[in-house]
Amino acid sequence: MSSIELKNINKSYRTVDQTINIFNDLSFKFHQNKSYAIMGVSGIGKSTLINLISNLDFPTNGHILFNEFNLSHFNSEQNQIFLNESVGLVFQEPNLINELTVIENVMIKGFIKKRDLNYCKNFALELLKNVDLENKANEYPSNLSGGQQQRVAICRAIFNKPQFLLADEPTGNLDEKTAKNIADLLFQFKNEWQMGLIIATHDKNLASLADEILIIKDGKLERF
Repeated sequence: MSSIELKNINKSYRTVDQTINIFNDLSFKFHQNKSYAIMGVSGIGKSTLINLISNLDFPTNGHILFNEFNLSHFNSEQNQIFLNESVGLVFQEPNLINELTVIENVMIKGFIKKRDLNYCKNFALELLKNVDLENKANEYPSNLSGGQQQRVAICRAIFNKPQFLLADEPTGNLDEKTAKNIADLLFQFKNEWQMGLIIATHDKNLASLADEILIIKDGKLERF
């Protein structure tokens, strides 16, 4: 089973007249096949933490290890493989490519990995069927509701069956019913493929489904 470990992480930002400290000597280890909800007040660093774990942002000090490999040592090719195969990312906005059809958006990670076209099509259709969107496969994102777009984004994120699925406020822009459907979907895929699931959220209902609830407080992660 894979793991992502944060070791003595410090993260700060410089503004014109001050330094803003986000994390102070933060250490924690996330395990595959477990689910974690990261909570805290707005602006406390939930999104920053997701970006650090996914190597889209970098700590000021400290190390982030994926299966004992230091993410800061990855070259551009290794980082692309990490983002395409080892982790899947879901954000508050679906960020679909409007010029591509629904099925093409789902398949894109397969294209990057140079998978067989027939495999990509068949697996993408299987995923879309799982989320009741197979009839929308040849539509464009602009013809979908916000909840439907988020379901497509989840299918895209898990196309290569990553060890970890990282979600940053995935239900933040959705109504209560649609948010519940998205939450159920995240945990369905997590259980089906034994992924680690790390969710940054202010949604208490979503957080309650996780194995562990973590609170960002005083620059550190505390178990709730």
